[in-house]
Amino acid sequence: GPCATDVAMAVRDPGTASVTGAFTRPELRGLEVSSGLLAAAVAWAREAGYVRWAVDHESANLEGWRFWARHATPVAISLSRRLAPATLA
Repeated sequence: GPCATDVAMAVRDPGTASVTGAFTRPELRGLEVSSGLLAAAVAWAREAGYVRWAVDHESANLEGWRFWARHATPVAISLSRRLAPATLA
């Protein structure tokens, strides 16, 4: 669908379709199920007028990283840290 609002600014624009979640059951991995689903999603995005697609994924997910790296080019590394509320001294 449309670009997600919680991803890096580099991929947040109206021309970008967003993959917001994807996984393959372990017993189906290696059978090109994910690649086929992604190809269908990319075809849908192209027909809907999008000019690019983006995915925001966890870098600690090594299987996910290997999959996405075969299908896309990294454009940003985003880090964040939640700040604890200020305490009164």
